[in-house]
Amino acid sequence: MALRVTLHNSFERPELRAAWERLSAASPRASLFSTCEWCRAWADTVGHSADVAILLFEDQEGNVVGLLPACLERRGPVRWLKFLGREGVSGDHLDLLCAPADQHACLDALIAYLDQNGRYHGLVLGELERTSLTLERVRDWARAHAYRVHEREQRVVPCVDLPSSFDAYLASLSANMRYHIRRRRRELERLPGAAIGLRRDMAEVEPALDDLFALHERRWRSAGHPGGFQSPRKRQFLVQFCRAACARGWTRCYVLECDHVRQGVLLAFHWRATASFYQMGWHPQSPIRSPGVVLLAESIAQTIREGIPTYDLLRGAEDYKWKWTTRFIEQTTLVVGRDLPARAAMTVEQAKDRCKHLVRRTLGPRAWETVKRCLKGPVP
Repeated sequence: MALRVTLHNSFERPELRAAWERLSAASPRASLFSTCEWCRAWADTVGHSADVAILLFEDQEGNVVGLLPACLERRGPVRWLKFLGREGVSGDHLDLLCAPADQHACLDALIAYLDQNGRYHGLVLGELERTSLTLERVRDWARAHAYRVHEREQRVVPCVDLPSSFDAYLASLSANMRYHIRRRRRELERLPGAAIGLRRDMAEVEPALDDLFALHERRWRSAGHPGGFQSPRKRQFLVQFCRAACARGWTRCYVLECDHVRQGVLLAFHWRATASFYQMGWHPQSPIRSPGVVLLAESIAQTIREGIPTYDLLRGAEDYKWKWTTRFIEQTTLVVGRDLPARAAMTVEQAKDRCKHLVRRTLGPRAWETVKRCLKGPVP
């Protein structure tokens, strides 16, 4: 079945949104981070300089059977074709959206489109899972044409397979971690004026986001790091996405208080069969002991109460995540330099990667994470 590929540079078409929703439901690779709501919020804020370039795959009857949430972004002289919703906001689990039965036909059409289209110099397909057929097919196509190919940012995504009760989940953890969680939860119950509240409506979530930004920055600055919400556009992104997510019932915002003073905030999203921990912040001098542990435990407990089987801790191999799980998914970023400008940019980027690898190997992974946070400046 030969498919026709069309490019769309706007989110406004009603039929586009309907097709996006339908294909997202049909695709095993779909995630919260490939939804129309996430991608649109990204394009309006963090990705404002990129040109939306959504690819639709239609059969001979005009039925849309596949969708690639993509954009064209210029970096210097290079035009890159990329996924929407990835950079600057930690979008994970990205891929082509289609039903399994249509995957090969959609990928055939995508390869043909990449061959014939001249608007881009290279590809950056980030956060593809290692088992993705999209990764395999695009990589094979690039190598067959002798294009420059590089896989970078190979990351793990820790995640939890949840049982039917929180006690059963605790039983899967180490004895030390199990004791630590139970003790901190008991201490919270006994502390006068201390409680965790769950916020789902935007009227309550929006002020909690302001506290999240402030507490996250305060915590990291106490450790000598800038924090993750220095960019006004990233804060705008999260507010805009939460408005859409609250309307769809996806948002879970946990607020930890003591005597009506916010001590911590955790933001998670429940989307279909997965709960995704997005970010949290807490007061570094909180009277509540281990506020991060208390918040994350409550988020996981709520996920179990709602019958959701998977809790996703998202990309990054930080030490604290392995106290909650041992399972992970592997992701990679495929970079293809088709034309000279992209190949030259890849040469520079790979030299930087080799330097980073050398420093990381010398310092060790934990010290390297600290160095990265220190060197990371504000995002415009």
